[in-house]
Amino acid sequence: MAYGQLVDVFRDRHRFFFTNLASVRVSFDKSRDRLRLVFRANARLPSTWLQGLRIVVHHDLYLLQETVETEWPDIEGSHLVATCPRPRRVLPDAELELIDEDVVPIGDVILFAGNGAHEHVLHNLASRRIYRARAESPRGRNEVNF
Repeated sequence: MAYGQLVDVFRDRHRFFFTNLASVRVSFDKSRDRLRLVFRANARLPSTWLQGLRIVVHHDLYLLQETVETEWPDIEGSHLVATCPRPRRVLPDAELELIDEDVVPIGDVILFAGNGAHEHVLHNLASRRIYRARAESPRGRNEVNF
């Protein structure tokens, strides 16, 4: 079967699935040189749909983006956990010493489904920009809960 003729078995449900993804938190495991993406979902989502997603991460400040190759190793309660190798364009070797494991310079995490026809943007709750905004907020660091 040609690539352009693939059947989208979830064709009418992508938007429903996307609206059930509430948030994402991206952390960096320096020892393994991998990102850990933790998605919080409001409903149980089909693992085959999750594995078919294309995920693009964006740098907090610069116009850098990269598609990541994820693995979905675990579902922890209402959290979906994916890992992937470090995106080398967004997080280059030269910046590794400046990158904290819990607060990374990845802002938007964009999910694509249905051969790219459906798009959903989540903001990384552990991005430097959000972390700075919480720290400077008069309400303190617990302004955005995960």
